[in-house]
Amino acid sequence: MSDEIIKNLGPLASLAGIWEGDKCIDVSRIHSTETETKFHEELGYWLWDKDRKQVLRCFMVPRGVLVNAGGDAESDSKQFHLSAEVGSETYGILSNKFLDETYKTKKYIIFPGLT
Repeated sequence: MSDEIIKNLGPLASLAGIWEGDKCIDVSRIHSTETETKFHEELGYWLWDKDRKQVLRCFMVPRGVLVNAGGDAESDSKQFHLSAEVGSETYGILSNKFLDETYKTKKYIIFPGLT
């Protein structure tokens, strides 16, 4: 990624590159006791809206959950948070019928570790 592109990423600049994580808190009523191996996959994008000073993260979990999360940030912010709630028309969560009826995701919050 070029320096020019990174310069325009605002508070997302420190996230540029390839990375993966191994720590999270998943508050769920479902916890598998059959395996120690946990698996999660997401396809999506991080976005910086400079004019509105908004950081956005939109992604899909292939089992049928869509999340469009957002939050306020200044262009030089090192810490910020994003959130989404079911029912919101801007930063919301959608699920397929099965997950909506059985394992509904009601809220999503992320605090990227930008220190």
